[in-house]
Amino acid sequence: THCVGYAYNLAAFLLTAGEKGNRFAMPLSRIALQSPAGAARGQADDIQNEANELLRIRDYLFNELAMKTGQPVEKINKDLSRMKRFNAQEALEYGLIDRVVRPPRIKADAPPKDSGSGLG
Repeated sequence: THCVGYAYNLAAFLLTAGEKGNRFAMPLSRIALQSPAGAARGQADDIQNEANELLRIRDYLFNELAMKTGQPVEKINKDLSRMKRFNAQEALEYGLIDRVVRPPRIKADAPPKDSGSGLG
């Protein structure tokens, strides 16, 4: 899985959930995670059901993140109690990705490649 810009919330989780060794981000990528949030209204039982579901999802996500990053669940719980943003290097150090990849250098003075016959 590759991040070529921003990966926030579930997109960041999907990035981290990728196959270990194949999780990459570009140098200027930004990755952010936070505890799941939601809103509920209705009767007390409905609100309690929604809260229980959010807690179940949070526990699942945090346990998966712990397995994929090597961070303790307690640290993830503390770190993600509010949105936590990472640059590519910080994401690498945290274990969210495996490598920061850089695009190949393009020579500024190289002539453009002939694209063929064109449209006209």
